Amino acid sequence: LPAEYQESFGEFRELFHTLVGDIQNVSDVISGLELMLGSEGFKRYLVVFQNQYELRPTGGFIGSFGVIDVQNGKILNIDIPGGGSYDLQGQLSTFVLPPVPLQPINSRWEFQDGNWFPDFKATGEKLAWFYQKSRNTTVDGVIAINASVLERLVHIIGPIQNEQYDLMLTSESAIKDLSYEIQSYDNTDGANTPKAVLSVLFEQITEVMKTIKPEQLIGMVTELSDALSEREIQAYFTDNRVQSFARSYGWSGEIIQSEENQDYLMVVNANIGGGKSDVNISQTVEHQAVVE
Repeated sequence: LPAEYQESFGEFRELFHTLVGDIQNVSDVISGLELMLGSEGFKRYLVVFQNQYELRPTGGFIGSFGVIDVQNGKILNIDIPGGGSYDLQGQLSTFVLPPVPLQPINSRWEFQDGNWFPDFKATGEKLAWFYQKSRNTTVDGVIAINASVLERLVHIIGPIQNEQYDLMLTSESAIKDLSYEIQSYDNTDGANTPKAVLSVLFEQITEVMKTIKPEQLIGMVTELSDALSEREIQAYFTDNRVQSFARSYGWSGEIIQSEENQDYLMVVNANIGGGKSDVNISQTVEHQAVVE
């Protein structure tokens, strides 16, 4: 190829490899996405944002959440409560005793601690149950997104500057700066909405995404594929067809079932009362298996 086309062809090859390598049956994917986006009717999804600086079994502590309504491929409404996951605290109509490790810090099991099961299907069912018992409404699925996905996003679309909060997010420090903005929230007006910045940023990012350049789209697909394969994004759906679709591509975050005479090692971390200390912790696991 002429030199001026070599770079763009290389990017196309990378994108093609991502699509063909991870999505072998395009027809099945399109059908699955159509169902997910409400081709057969209204869908409501619970989206939880997990902070890996405070580890929990499915990725991180649920500091905030949103509810997204979709139908016929269109987003009808997005609601991200300004108080974060604690907006549901105290609204649960049923008393639930927490898992034993959580009991020293919580006398009740509530939504913000619902992602306790490393199998995301089990966690998704529990989070949907908590939400229903707190808000008296059901959801069609639960999607967990780690804070690291924000850094991936900013890496592609460039720094995000928000004048309302005097905030500049870069791929190197997006999580740290956003966490600082939330933690330094001034509640002098009594509104108690430290997570309102997330709703503002979400709308801003959505507008930027509408004008994304073709060369950025290539990087976006690659980052999205990596985030899904690394379980930085996991999904659970009540529709068995959509759940089966997500499971077939490794997006459901379910624990792999072992076959007869088969086993594997799985390390699960849960930060209990340690705040955001995991950002400063390195972990090494040494494992030795002996076949006898």
